[in-house]
Amino acid sequence: MPVNGQNRIIVRLQSGKDLEGVVVMGFSKVEKRHVASSVAEMDMKQAKTRPIAKLQEAFSGTIPGVTMMQGNNLPGSVPGSIAIRGISTLQNADPLVIVDGMEMSLTDVDPNQVKSITILKDAASASMYGSRGANGVIIVETERGTTGKFKVDLNSWYGISKPIDLPKFVNGADYMRLNNEARIMQGQTPSFTEDSIQKMASGQIPDVNWLDEVMQRNATSSNTALSVSGGGGVGTFNLMLGYLNEGGMNNIEGSQKFSARFNTNINIADKFVLQADFYAHRLQVDRLQANDDGHGLYQLAWRMNSSQQVYYPNTGLNIPEHYQLHNNINPVASINRGGTKNYMHDWSTINLRPGTISPRT
Repeated sequence: MPVNGQNRIIVRLQSGKDLEGVVVMGFSKVEKRHVASSVAEMDMKQAKTRPIAKLQEAFSGTIPGVTMMQGNNLPGSVPGSIAIRGISTLQNADPLVIVDGMEMSLTDVDPNQVKSITILKDAASASMYGSRGANGVIIVETERGTTGKFKVDLNSWYGISKPIDLPKFVNGADYMRLNNEARIMQGQTPSFTEDSIQKMASGQIPDVNWLDEVMQRNATSSNTALSVSGGGGVGTFNLMLGYLNEGGMNNIEGSQKFSARFNTNINIADKFVLQADFYAHRLQVDRLQANDDGHGLYQLAWRMNSSQQVYYPNTGLNIPEHYQLHNNINPVASINRGGTKNYMHDWSTINLRPGTISPRT
């Protein structure tokens, strides 16, 4: 079949420059040209330019075949689950995570401390991990020091998040009329008098947007990371400190995370390197009793209607915060008087292992 009048087409293939690199495969590194299994690497330069507070967020739309299913963005919570090539089981489908040769959680890794992320997708690439790698393997390498270079890096950002696509509820007067109409159609007595409907329509009784009442502010997040690295003939070091602060959409919910990682390479002999790593973090989380799962408070707000008032009218009783309960529910009272939960999570690890030797090219 002729193409553009030509019966003969010459195609020249260019050699891929990417084949000169190496891929982390478990406990060793292999040249890309020798890799026949399904392995993918994340572009860390691109990932670090995004304002991500938790490492799971870096997997959103960055690697083919890897999906990050967002659950909630409650301060101090895990943002979602990661699936490699879909969900393969009804039980725990989370991939195995290896950080510097040791099994850890992605939640324990500061995105600013990561050097590379490799994803082993198929059975051939994850075979050395046996059944633990059945759902895929994520291999994370953190930054290490460099001989002859003393470097100080400071990275900081601040972000504001606000809810979008919120529903628009009917006003209080329309709700009263529709409620009365539905009850009359069912042969029941109307709930609201015409006088109360007129007071609501004229503004004597204010409309209440319950979502605005419980969303007292925009959610905020800030991340500050400091890295001090260097090295000489004895070895190299990299000290990384991190601080993450998250604020929820009300005045109580929030979290603070302090982290420290100290990576060292100690030259024992000409061809032997001991890698000694220390990591520790403290996570402080403040939650509402009514919103420990991140959804409960807003589900309550959705069940309210605009005619229901937050407080009783001031009748001279001098009762502060005299909340009205509607079927024993008042989301604003749940924020201010419903109780809180405070969590503190401490974690520390020490990792000693021999250094890896890069393959010769």
